[in-house]
Amino acid sequence: MAFSDQFLEELRARAGLADVVGRRVKLQRKGREHLGLCPFHKEKTPSFTVNEEKGFYHCFGCGAHGSVFDFVMQTEGLSFPEAVEKLAGEAGIDIPRDTPEEQERQRQRQTLYDVAEQAAVFFERQLRMPEGRRALDYLKSRGLDDATIARFRLGFAPPGRGALKGALAREGIPENLMLAAGLIIRPPGGAGDTPASAPGATTHQTYDRFRGRVMFPIADARGRVIAFGGRILGEQEARTGGARTGTENDAAGRGEAPTGTDIKGPKYLNSPETALFKKGEVLYGLKAASGPARKAGAIVVAEGYMDVISLNRAGIENAVAPLGTALTEEQMRLLWRVVPEPVLCFDGDAAGRKAAWRALEVSLPLAQDHKPIRFLFLPEGEDPDSYVRSRGAEALEKLVRGAQT
Repeated sequence: MAFSDQFLEELRARAGLADVVGRRVKLQRKGREHLGLCPFHKEKTPSFTVNEEKGFYHCFGCGAHGSVFDFVMQTEGLSFPEAVEKLAGEAGIDIPRDTPEEQERQRQRQTLYDVAEQAAVFFERQLRMPEGRRALDYLKSRGLDDATIARFRLGFAPPGRGALKGALAREGIPENLMLAAGLIIRPPGGAGDTPASAPGATTHQTYDRFRGRVMFPIADARGRVIAFGGRILGEQEARTGGARTGTENDAAGRGEAPTGTDIKGPKYLNSPETALFKKGEVLYGLKAASGPARKAGAIVVAEGYMDVISLNRAGIENAVAPLGTALTEEQMRLLWRVVPEPVLCFDGDAAGRKAAWRALEVSLPLAQDHKPIRFLFLPEGEDPDSYVRSRGAEALEKLVRGAQT
């Protein structure tokens, strides 16, 4: 049976090498690795290491080396397809069958990575154009320098209804791929592009999902752009208010066509779920934060994009955020694969306490393997962004070290 590279990559991430090995080997964390007695030969002094970040185990005594698939094959005497099926069953992932339809889906997924990347490049360019000046001024007013803006690939979506759509079309990208990537919207009743002069063009013509927003690319575990978050700018923000985290219940989410530059909606808007993007399985900033987190022995979970970016700007590079929802089981598992005790950082108000309770409800059923978490509540009226800007990174790091288990 043939398995696609995308499926095997997802399964590696979901299975968790240290978790799988830890069922047979008593592991102790040593810096960025785990150490234990080798299961493949007799030894009294541990020489067997597991490197979750790099995705392999290695024994310095007997030379055993491999991936999570190799470990299951060698310890349980299974073939590669059998090992894949076992791990997929344990992770709750359906195995895609090698059919022409599945091959086409996998081909489209790979193409969608290219589409998302081109959209990210477009948004980055627009930030440096005259129409992106207000967005750039906003980012600078939040204390971000050019290096930070470039590192997180921040951008701007112009207010026009077809700016991105037109730019991608000029690159030869068909409309169906823009729709599949969640970049444009087809209103109810729309059957595709309609000439502007045709009856019903305003109602049924596809249009850009993100308009008049500062753009935050969302990357997967390999750093590939898979989705976007957008923060609204201008008078609309004052008119609509809204939560700090992303949501999709705006006019675009309802399929209402915009008129001119009259942009309505919540303060933050995320991409819809697509073949690439399942928001309950992604953490903003995880790729960049994993290395620093393993080195520091801690990962800080904040509430929003700007919290992560501001903490990074202040030198706290081990920060991530969920994407507009409460933490999910899969996100908690991702955190535990990086460090033994993630630190969940909440605003010191009623909303923060409510979010903490939801996180506790999600994490408690998963704690049977003695996987702890720590809770950090900031002072009333503070969020990680405002706290680190007013008091400095060292003050926040001190709070992180004293977070409650």
